[in-house]
Amino acid sequence: MRLIDADALGIGKAKRDAFLIPEYADGWNSAVEHIENAPTVDIKTEVAREIFAEIEKLLLDGRIGGKYSVRCINPYKYAELKNKYTKEGVGE
Repeated sequence: MRLIDADALGIGKAKRDAFLIPEYADGWNSAVEHIENAPTVDIKTEVAREIFAEIEKLLLDGRIGGKYSVRCINPYKYAELKNKYTKEGVGE
């Protein structure tokens, strides 16, 4: 998946009379509609998912943990934070 800032593209729909061949405007406008109607992703949610996935990978690899892991990572607090920041529309 690639995330883009569609607003930063600075494009909009075109008037048919702005083109020598008016059908070109229809094609252009169709492309703009696809961009406008594309699903959106809450970047904060995506970043949080990546962070928690990386932490879990480090835990499984043993790079975080050992005899001090119980003191360093409270599993209940971790689960609470993960649920809070990885669900759609929260953590904003």
